Amino acid sequence: MILICSYCRKIMGEKQPIEDTRQTHGMCSDCHSRVMRQLEGISFADLLDDFDKPVAIINEEGRIAAANNKALQMLGKPLEEVQGFLGGEAMECAYARLPEGCGNTIHCSACTVRNLVEDTQRTKKSSTKTRVFLKTDEGELEILLSTSYVDEMVRIVFEEITLVSPSGNA
Repeated sequence: MILICSYCRKIMGEKQPIEDTRQTHGMCSDCHSRVMRQLEGISFADLLDDFDKPVAIINEEGRIAAANNKALQMLGKPLEEVQGFLGGEAMECAYARLPEGCGNTIHCSACTVRNLVEDTQRTKKSSTKTRVFLKTDEGELEILLSTSYVDEMVRIVFEEITLVSPSGNA
């Protein structure tokens, strides 16, 4: 029989009777470790750090509720400087510092990052590798974002970030 992890679907090998081609299920060691950590009280931060990409959790107000270490490294900031902030503030959007503030300028209604997060919050539908642009003091960033709705929050995965136009050329 073919032995498959019932959690991650990884093929773990075969077991008796070998000639039987049906599937049976178990749990691989990686999934077992993860489940045991959860049962023992894994922290939300540690769970986020299991992702191999930068991840942020955005609450219903558009504020960062949590971020993994990869996201914090990408932003070059400690958690205290992003948690509770609006996405544009944390990502240093050039428009977020205007007098109207993040989310309230004329530019915000066309912000693809904001619209993607709000759409995921409203429809509860995921998006995969959506191309968005963000103007910062460093220049314009092209970002591939994936979003999903999890426990009344939006999970954002930064798939790829590229500086497409340095500020001298923006």
